[in-house]
Amino acid sequence: MRNKKVEGLILKEVPYQKENMKLFSVFTRELGKVLISAQSSRKLQNSKRILSPLNLCEFELYTSSAGYFKVKNAVLKASFYPLERKSAEKQLQSIQDISQVAEIIEKTIEEGEPNLSLYSLVVKSAMIIHHTANQLILEAFKVKLLGLSGTLPNLKHCFECREKRNDDKNWITQDSLHMYCTHCLPKDSMQYASVTLDTLKLLHFIATAEFEEIAKISTSAKNIEELKQLNSLLLTQLTTRDLKSEKTLLN
Repeated sequence: MRNKKVEGLILKEVPYQKENMKLFSVFTRELGKVLISAQSSRKLQNSKRILSPLNLCEFELYTSSAGYFKVKNAVLKASFYPLERKSAEKQLQSIQDISQVAEIIEKTIEEGEPNLSLYSLVVKSAMIIHHTANQLILEAFKVKLLGLSGTLPNLKHCFECREKRNDDKNWITQDSLHMYCTHCLPKDSMQYASVTLDTLKLLHFIATAEFEEIAKISTSAKNIEELKQLNSLLLTQLTTRDLKSEKTLLN
């Protein structure tokens, strides 16, 4: 490949031993997740702030002899760090939330598998988080990611008895990813999350609504916390490693 232009979000800098060289994991629209290397040339040194995690860039790439991509040039399209906000608390929250979006993508998708729907989801959620500092958007991103991956459970009926759920006694298990009423909850379930009717309604709304609509709604801290716990349970199906950014938010 020679001088191909791609758009991508820099997920993280990857430890690299070679002198005067930096390596980054980037989720691109055209190529999926790829590793790119950048030599510390004068041209790229002048763009030092461009090649940083959480930056959305347009890259001009070519293939190296080692099999990864080298950056010939990079143009910044949007930066999610640092943020220009008056509230330091909102700055920190937004940075943590966008970092978690990047970490989830880094840990849950394979290299070299383009996915336009997923790419659009990642970029749009990062944009909305950046502009609103709304904690619900991060959880909405997780719900929509689970929907794209096919691991979001049925949100209306008990899996076993098919009874429509209309009370607060609902359970989603980690092993089967199904929702049960109290009567049908398997006795051998080791990991499960309780879900109230309000959170079920919120989940159903999030799964189908646009981010702009989600950002406008008001919900309780209890519902957000319940949604976090449920998403954490379901995301273990996509990654077997703990998310460092999620631990930061919970501590």
